[in-house]
Amino acid sequence: MIGSGASGTGTGLKLLLIGLGRPAPPAPTSLDLHFQRVAQKRSDENDGTERLVDSTCSVFTPHGACAKKPRRNAHGLKLFEFLMCDKSMVSDDLIETRRAIYAQPGFTDTMKRIMCLQEMEIRRPNMITADQYRSIKAPTMVVWTSHDPTATPEEGKQIADMIPGSKFVVMNRCGHWPQFEDAEQFNRLHIEFLRTGK
Repeated sequence: MIGSGASGTGTGLKLLLIGLGRPAPPAPTSLDLHFQRVAQKRSDENDGTERLVDSTCSVFTPHGACAKKPRRNAHGLKLFEFLMCDKSMVSDDLIETRRAIYAQPGFTDTMKRIMCLQEMEIRRPNMITADQYRSIKAPTMVVWTSHDPTATPEEGKQIADMIPGSKFVVMNRCGHWPQFEDAEQFNRLHIEFLRTGK
């Protein structure tokens, strides 16, 4: 499963790019944060990015996506049920895997620096602007989901419509973690686009 998201470790993205014969991007290494870094560069700059994928990157929509997020219980069950379309996919193994990731040294401080984007006074100045979206020159695919609790498919389509020539895909029956909920389709879409641009 390809790594994705602001809370991802970036290992999956690095392995994917290496597997495709491409150099791994510099930090930040998650798909979403790399997308932001490239999108916010001046349009006359070129960092060698050949293709971009925005996967349910709701952190760049104008509302506090996680403001409605439920408080997690001792096992994180409510949090994971919030993220998933099919709540039955939340297993003890998933919770323990994420707990192990969250327990890594420095992870708490890292998440504080990422989750501060849920505060509007910090979020708004860091959002990708319409002009920045319109200035993206690399072929881009925007992948959204039908049941993301943090942003609607309409918001994803608005983002895609601002990027010249972008491809827009909605993964059905997925919430905020399509890379877990339908890993086969998620990986196929990303690998095919990153290899061929289609």
